[in-house]
Amino acid sequence: GMGHMWNNSHAILQKENGTSIYDFGACTVSQLLLGRDDNLVAGNANGYYRNDGRNPCLKDDNTYLDYTQNTLFADGPPHYDFIILSDRTTWPAMEETRYKSLKVLKKSYVPLLLESGGIPVLFATHGYDSNQVDVSEFGGISNFTSDVFEGYRQYAQMLSENLPAQQQPRIAPVGLAFLLVYEENYDMWQKLFYADNYHPSPHGTYLMGCVLYATCYGYMPGNQALPNLPKDLWRRARKMQIGSKKHKMPFPTQEEAVYLYSVARKVIKYGERPKTWTRYYDETTESDFIVGTK
Repeated sequence: GMGHMWNNSHAILQKENGTSIYDFGACTVSQLLLGRDDNLVAGNANGYYRNDGRNPCLKDDNTYLDYTQNTLFADGPPHYDFIILSDRTTWPAMEETRYKSLKVLKKSYVPLLLESGGIPVLFATHGYDSNQVDVSEFGGISNFTSDVFEGYRQYAQMLSENLPAQQQPRIAPVGLAFLLVYEENYDMWQKLFYADNYHPSPHGTYLMGCVLYATCYGYMPGNQALPNLPKDLWRRARKMQIGSKKHKMPFPTQEEAVYLYSVARKVIKYGERPKTWTRYYDETTESDFIVGTK
């Protein structure tokens, strides 16, 4: 459903009869992870998927489906070292929706993960306070973040019990890094968000990237993550923020990038945790699935 946001000149595959065909990547999770989807047919003729008219592989014109099968995955299934998974922002924080996600993970994602061989990395997102989404029931940023993290920890626990040793899950504690900024530097925490106080700004995206990199590779990114002009890190971005002409967000300065980098390092490498974070598990007997760095 985000096609209208990504239809730009960088994504054009070809033009036919004055109509541009854009690269949207894979059309389903199975196709993305395995390079195929036996249930994906032109026009959704078998009715397997709910067709909202926005998925290019499900349209009556099967041009894009042909592209994914004959070009994108023509050389066979892709190889993944890591597979990043993220739920809807509030679902891990609520028992009812958390239970639904656990069922889907076990029934649908575990078989795909086993076949793909990649290590799942759970992107544990941040708490926020936005008029775009009613989050009043969570009782503030700290409680929201704590509830979200516990949901992801339970996801990781279930995956751990159903995946082999070489595919044990990891959690990228993005929310804990955001919460640490919230406690240390409230003005900087506000800069982590886009104008809707919900989606991340370039500052927030930078912090997320540092946490995710360290979680996957086991060490912090090198000097290339701290250039003299941090905005250069976005020079190859396919698209910036939604509505960026109206709410153009600044890039972090080098000083700000150094601080955000240090926050990621404190959380991942040194195990520092926000003081207002609530741990809902016994750390002596249960894992938090956060992998430290060298």
